[in-house]
Amino acid sequence: MVPIPKGTVLLIEEDLRLQQYLAVTLRLAGYEARFARDAMEGFAALQTYHVDVIAINFRLPDMNCLQFLETLLLDKNYHNAKGVPVIVMTAFPIALNEKWRLYRMGVKAVFLKENGFEEMVALLQRELDTHGKVLPLHARPRPQKAQPNYLSYLEE
Repeated sequence: MVPIPKGTVLLIEEDLRLQQYLAVTLRLAGYEARFARDAMEGFAALQTYHVDVIAINFRLPDMNCLQFLETLLLDKNYHNAKGVPVIVMTAFPIALNEKWRLYRMGVKAVFLKENGFEEMVALLQRELDTHGKVLPLHARPRPQKAQPNYLSYLEE
């Protein structure tokens, strides 16, 4: 019997050997994996599949991660993916100002590939455990104004 996956990860990474390695790693950890080689394939996958987490390489052949996130946030074609957690992978250190931009754009973690992919699986699990349990501000119900008991007759 095939176990139900813990969640679906969209991995946007141009290195095909790394994609294959991560496919095995993610499946062994219990995740379904969808792959894209560049940002445009990533956008197409977001319109085709439901994904729970996006793991994206910082430097892609057609655009960098910051440009991808800006498009994701501003383009109405991707409104279904606005609340999806994003984890950024990089083989090189990222400048501090770029990291701050990533975090301000909603990135949950920046992961250095040389640290090994066990850390990435742990980050994915953390995001899947918390995603959907904490609603973004725009989706939270507005609190009802509490009326003092002595005004309860107004509700009748």
